[in-house]
Parts: sequence; C-alpha cells; structure tokens
Amino acid sequence: MASSSNAVTMTQANPKCLNYKQGMTNTEWTESEDSILEEGLVRYASLPKLKQYARIQELLPRKTIRDVAF
Repeated sequence: MASSSNAVTMTQANPKCLNYKQGMTNTEWTESEDSILEEGLVRYASLPKLKQYARIQELLPRKTIRDVAF
C-alpha cells in the first residue's frame, strides 16, 4: 500500500485526478449530467466502486468524485 505522502504527491502532481475539494459539492444535477451518471453506472459496473466513480467523474467536469459517489 502506498504511503499517504505518496498519495499527496500524486494528487499534487495531478490535481484533477479526483476533482475533490473538501466541503465543496455541487448537488444540483442537470438532466444531461444525470443521464451521464446513469450510463456510467452501467458502463463501468464491473469495476470496483472507487474506480467506477472516478471514471464517471471524468465525464462530469462540474462534479466531484464525492458528488458521483453519493
């Protein structure tokens, strides 16, 4: 397992990797975003949940990984 310092370094090197800002969520979903979420849940159903959410979040630039997971 990677140490937390490695995880921080990876996140700092690629700040978009999780698109996560603590305490910041965009809870309003457009019909288009909702459709992308639903399609992503089907498309990536075979992946572990975290990877599934990360892949879907890449398709939704206004959403954080937390928005997708909840």
